[in-house]
Amino acid sequence: MIKFAYSEPISYKQAVNSPEKEDWLKAMGSEIQELENQNTWSLVELLKNRTALGGRWVYKKKPTKFKARWVAQGFN
Repeated sequence: MIKFAYSEPISYKQAVNSPEKEDWLKAMGSEIQELENQNTWSLVELLKNRTALGGRWVYKKKPTKFKARWVAQGFN
């Protein structure tokens, strides 16, 4: 079992297994909603012989709220 020091998670797995799970899930949902509202991305069919860019969640705990950001890993 992974032990946490109640700090910022560095992976999705740590976020959803932390004691602050509900706060992180709410922050991730808020980020996805904001990306959709700004028309930042949309789901499309991936062309043959193409690879989708990966991405990951970045978490930050602020004094008054939890923030989660989805970042693309464009180095692939």
